[in-house]
Amino acid sequence: MDVRALRERFRELRLCGADAAAWEAFAVEVFRVQAVQNPVYAQFIDALGVDAGTVCASADIPYLPVEAFVHHSVGFGDTVFRSSGTMSGGRRAEHAVDDVEWYDEVAVAGFERTWGGLSGWVVGGLLPGYLGREDASLVHMVRAFGRRSAWGEAGLFDRAEASWTAWVEAAVGSGARVLLVGVTHALLRWNPANGWADGAEVVVMETGGMKGMGEELIREGVHARLRTATGLSSISSEYGMTECLTQAYACGGGRFQPPPWLRVRIVEVDDPLQEVPPGGQGRICLADLGNLHSCAFLATGDLGRRHADGSFEVLGRHDRAEVRGCNLML
Repeated sequence: MDVRALRERFRELRLCGADAAAWEAFAVEVFRVQAVQNPVYAQFIDALGVDAGTVCASADIPYLPVEAFVHHSVGFGDTVFRSSGTMSGGRRAEHAVDDVEWYDEVAVAGFERTWGGLSGWVVGGLLPGYLGREDASLVHMVRAFGRRSAWGEAGLFDRAEASWTAWVEAAVGSGARVLLVGVTHALLRWNPANGWADGAEVVVMETGGMKGMGEELIREGVHARLRTATGLSSISSEYGMTECLTQAYACGGGRFQPPPWLRVRIVEVDDPLQEVPPGGQGRICLADLGNLHSCAFLATGDLGRRHADGSFEVLGRHDRAEVRGCNLML
């Protein structure tokens, strides 16, 4: 089966709400295709001694460490997204995408499932360190949201200065719902003007990322500071990475709710084949069934906790993981 056929199956899965049986069957189907068509993933599976033809359940699917994207060409396509790199300036992960319209379709579907149609929003991004980089998936995502928004484009800024504040005030005054996506260290340096109009709906969404630009804080500390600065009752979060197509969102608080086609497993740090029961801590593994052109089954460098309802928390990086990525929050 080719990728185009898988995409049609994905759309059917997305529209039907991804019930457990449908998700399970499609996950195994995607695994079997990628185990044959992706040489890097195939080599990894072979090294584990796994016979892909005998895998009949998602619980038996091996998860490729995201570090593979640093050293190998895992994806296929002409558009290449690159991670922000480590604090020490190491090599960046690369994710080649064969169709950016598919990337946009998956990302937009995930956002709108959580937040509603983008046509009712105005979208702004405070993204220092990312603007000017055509290979930054975060900038691409915010632009894709902006193109579908009430203003037809996103307002993108690299500093929390007067121009950013003026843009925010204009957006709030438009009467639309306002989405402000920002890198954590930039949002913490923002001193917004008080007096947003009564009834205005403003969502401030941090993507993580201090990158040595200030005191490292846990997410609760970041949100407390941003609530004080903005006067909002809650701060939202986005969890995503260069190696995936799908994002998960926390609508205030620290629990991320993935869309139905994204499933999270938590495994032992030292035994990636051993799953941790709900409530336990371990390495976050993502099964992103929208990620059809490279590898849908990825073991991240993040520590987390999964809950019985499918939501999850991000607790930091495990000791041997490289410190990088727009989702970094120590």
